[in-house]
Amino acid sequence: MNHKVLVFIACFAFTHSFAQNTVVLDEISSGFSKPIGVVNDGKSTFLYVVEQGGTIKKFDASQKSSPELFANLTSKVNSNGGEKGLLGLAFHPKYDENGYFFVNYTTASQSIISRFKALNGVFDLASEKIILSVAQPFSNHNAGDLAFGPDGYLYVPMGDGGSGGDPGNRSQNGQELLGKILRLDINTESAPYLIPADNPYTNSSTVKPEIWALGLRNPWRISFTKSGDLYIADVGQDRMEEINFHSANSASGQNYGWRCKEGTDNYNTNGCGDLTRFTNPIHTYMHSSTNGCSVTGGHVYEGGIETLKGKYFFGDFCSGKMWWLTNESGVINTKEVFNMGGGQLSAFGLSTSGELYVTGYSQGKIYKINDPTTGFDDLDKMTSDIIIYPNPTNGKVFIESDFLKKNPQLILHDATGREVLNTKALNDSKVELDMTVYPKGVYLLSLRNESTWISSKIINE
Repeated sequence: MNHKVLVFIACFAFTHSFAQNTVVLDEISSGFSKPIGVVNDGKSTFLYVVEQGGTIKKFDASQKSSPELFANLTSKVNSNGGEKGLLGLAFHPKYDENGYFFVNYTTASQSIISRFKALNGVFDLASEKIILSVAQPFSNHNAGDLAFGPDGYLYVPMGDGGSGGDPGNRSQNGQELLGKILRLDINTESAPYLIPADNPYTNSSTVKPEIWALGLRNPWRISFTKSGDLYIADVGQDRMEEINFHSANSASGQNYGWRCKEGTDNYNTNGCGDLTRFTNPIHTYMHSSTNGCSVTGGHVYEGGIETLKGKYFFGDFCSGKMWWLTNESGVINTKEVFNMGGGQLSAFGLSTSGELYVTGYSQGKIYKINDPTTGFDDLDKMTSDIIIYPNPTNGKVFIESDFLKKNPQLILHDATGREVLNTKALNDSKVELDMTVYPKGVYLLSLRNESTWISSKIINE
């Protein structure tokens, strides 16, 4: 049985309010080494997990499965250092046709953006095409994410080059690629990349044309929504973590302020000029023993759980805390919804259906974010899609549902939210469940697959 990571509950009564503000994490795969990324390929039910040491593994997100090796880049990757390694992965929007995927990794002194090929899912190490190499003056602040925007271009967030306080003032220097977000047209064979014609600095003599945004310190994960909005989580210096936002209809070329500003605070304003020209983050939180010290950017949930749709999830690597953020017409609200504790929350990822996943860095595990634990009072109106009898019961119960024919996961939670059973339902419309092995109480039964879940309660007397 897989273990459940559970949110701390002050009391064990499930209420409607609690149901709206809490998520649970279901462990769906394990056996990873320092996982720092979870990516889908745009078509299949597979999720691809980036391991910092230089390997990529995949597993089927539609079921709890063991990982298998997809690509081994350890011969190219230098992971000798806390922030070095294989750091990013993005599949070409037409991966199912051309087999192309892109990675961001470090050597001893450079960040390398490369394209590889995995035709029919078979990785070819010799297929590497280096798109871009950027010298790294220090070992930290390598950033490393990659993301294709809805426009089909590759977005590359770059850290400021490392050390502390951006000693080379690289983030504000338009002739440096460090401390920026780059936007590249990689759909060419005649060159490593092309400059999109509508990049903001194509005609500038002071800013390199690859640059799409400036003033970042160490952006640890960016993500696009389906509508083209972009969220950027930028790791702070020693006081403040920040979430930046670029709406799809905003002009590019924004400057997010580092090192002149750290979040909304002034940091080193020497030579910065008018500070009002910088774009402030939409959300910040202060470093503390409870909040944490290193933001992990996530995604806007786009899956099948109505109560989670439209919420941007992010977390903190140091504390393991997770929050969601709502952004409605510029009105920002946040809510703490989970705490992984020492699990070291290193990344979020989306499946092709928009379901959201989280990596436990030190645990080597992948978890799926599931619906807010439904209040049992709400379940008095039991779904007509599930028939359970006898209920209440003091022995065996029978579960009938046409949904069982779709081979869903059959999951049982007790009144504390603890997962006590998780099994694959067989291709049958009726299941027998022995409740004598469980203590008396109220239980939540869920039938779930990748895109749908239905639930009802069982009273065990």
